[in-house]
Formats: sequence, C-alpha cells, structure tokens
Amino acid sequence: MSVARYCTLVLMPVWLCLAASPSPAQQPPRGRLHFFGIAYDEAPAPGTTVDNFNYAPDNFTRLFQSQSKTLFSEIRISTLKGHRATKPAVAEQLFLLQKIARADDLAVVYWGTHGGTNRKGWGANLPGDQVIYGTEIKQALAALPCPSIVLISTCGSGGFVRTRPGEIDLPTNVAAAAACGRRRSASNELDITMLEALSGFADFNADGQVTLSEALRYLPQRYQEFFRDESGDDIAPIFHRPDGVSADIALAKVEGNHVAVTVDGTWYGATIAERMKGKAKVRFLGYDSTSSHGGYAMPDRVLDNEYIDFAGEMPPAEVESEGTWYPARILDRQQGSWRVHYIGYPDSDDEVVPRKRIRFPFAGSPPEARQRTKGRN
Repeated sequence: MSVARYCTLVLMPVWLCLAASPSPAQQPPRGRLHFFGIAYDEAPAPGTTVDNFNYAPDNFTRLFQSQSKTLFSEIRISTLKGHRATKPAVAEQLFLLQKIARADDLAVVYWGTHGGTNRKGWGANLPGDQVIYGTEIKQALAALPCPSIVLISTCGSGGFVRTRPGEIDLPTNVAAAAACGRRRSASNELDITMLEALSGFADFNADGQVTLSEALRYLPQRYQEFFRDESGDDIAPIFHRPDGVSADIALAKVEGNHVAVTVDGTWYGATIAERMKGKAKVRFLGYDSTSSHGGYAMPDRVLDNEYIDFAGEMPPAEVESEGTWYPARILDRQQGSWRVHYIGYPDSDDEVVPRKRIRFPFAGSPPEARQRTKGRN
C-alpha cells in the first residue's frame, strides 16, 4: 500500500461528547458534536502555504458536517491550523469546551503536528517552540461533563494512551486512538483509516451507521494492509476505550458515497465528488485534495468506472499472479474457486483462481460482509 511515509505528524484530536447509546435511526438526535481540529507543520512543502499544508482538520470537518448531522442536534466546529495553533490558543479552546459542553454531547479532537514520547510522556510541537503534553490535554478532557474521543496522528503518539509500557492513565470519559507506538514513526495512516471507517467502510453490521466500536475494529485490520509487504517495519495503532465511553456511540451515517479506487496498482479509499457518464470525480480519504505539492497531496481525480469499486456484494480485492498482487474485481464464485477480473486489463485476462490467491485490503472484509451498502448508491 502506497502510504506517504513522513515523520511529519498529523495529530488530530477528536473530542466527541458521548451520551447514552443512540443506535436506532428513528431515535431523535443526541446532543451536540464538538469537533476541535489542530494541525501545525512549521515546514510546508514548496508551493504550499502553512495553512494549506495543515489540511487534515478540514477533512474531518467535511465528513462530520455531511455524515453526522442527523445523529446530533448540532455540529460545532473549531480548528486551529498553522501559526494560529499556539499553546495559549489551544488552552483557550479547551477551556471554552469545558464551559459549553453538556452531558449528552460528544467531543472529538484531532491533533496533527510533530510530536513524540520522551521521559515526560507524549508531547506535541506548537508554534514558538512550545510543547503541549498529553497530561495537559487529559486534564482538560477529564473536566468535560461528557465523553470524548481523541485521535492522535503523530510519531510516538502511543505514549498518549500508554504513558509507560502496559500502563494506561486515560480519564474514564476519554477514548483515544494513536497512530503508532511510543517509539515508532507515523505518517497519515491514522487519518486514512479513521476517515475510511467513518465514511462507511467500517459499517460491519450493515445498519447504515458507524459506531465507535466499529471504527476501532477497522483500525488495526486496515493497518495490516499498509505494511503487509514491508517486513520488519510494521506499525500498529494504539487505542483504548474505557468503560465510561460507550462502544455503541454512532459517529457517522453511511451515505453510500464511499468507494474504493485503484491508482497505479494500489487501492485507495475515496468518496464520490461528482458522477459523470462512465466515470466519476473522486476525493481521496486522508490526503490533501487542495494541493498538488507535498507528501500528502492527492488532488481530486476523474477516473473511469473500470477503476472504481462502487460498493456491491463483492469487496475490492487483490489477486496474486506470478508473485505480484494486482487490484481485481471478483466476478463470481465457483466451487471453492473464484473468477476474477484484473482492473485495467482486458477481459481476456480474467481467470479462475483459488481462494488462497485472493486478499481483501479494506479490513479484510469477506464478500459476505459487503451487503452493508447494497442499495444505497
């Protein structure tokens, strides 16, 4: 899987104030969703501005505004990007959240900066050579009257969840997901994975919405695909959900707009930006759609339908042929074997292969699980 591998940290804190479980779609919306996104990289790529390079909070903002609006009575957005993301500004927003949050709300914090874990624990770099430590963020979240979810996508971010190996000190109202372990480097894997999950890839029970437990289930399975062929360089997410944060919290509705697309022989999660005859414009999940510069830049692209997997009964697959794995579409099953079409190749290359030559990159979802979005396109 071609994931940009840079130690530039995209740390996105996501605070969702959680109330009682809101499963049935017919129930009225729960309280408000407070999203606080922070992103700061002091060295943007050539051709980009500081604010443009810190795009990650905007990706989550768009998703929550479009796919969570019917689950909550109100969506409240606050972002600090680039040089505006100072430590005093962060502290002020956290204090404001403490003042306005209610018990039935949900707070989601996304944090994207450089950072790491040392003797003082996990810390994140902010403008002016300042550092904010995980202990400070946890103290602020512990004061909230509602549950919260924190997403941290930085190097060494596992130190926020586990202050020492095997030791977890998260407040009882705080669930957290970190991009990697205490001594590991990370790129945009957490961004990609969480956005894919919330867009609909993690709707495992096919009820039309994605819960916190489904998102956390999707996380480690999808990570395995990023590093499957990179022996010795595996990166695993670190996450924890205390009993005080319900696993059944619904975070997003599934609109059936999420698709898998293949570019240069690799599957990516995306959403449809515009449908056309025989093709569609897609937006890649977890990347910068606003720029063509930098390690995370992947502008919207128009692709022929051949390269787009519109969610159906069969999931996007990879098929091994002569030692190489190719993006493929499963056509049908035949007594223990499967007939497949290699994407981008003529129909004459279609073949029947045994199950052992097939793998499913999006959380290993078996064909039986693909009923989840049938009929929603």
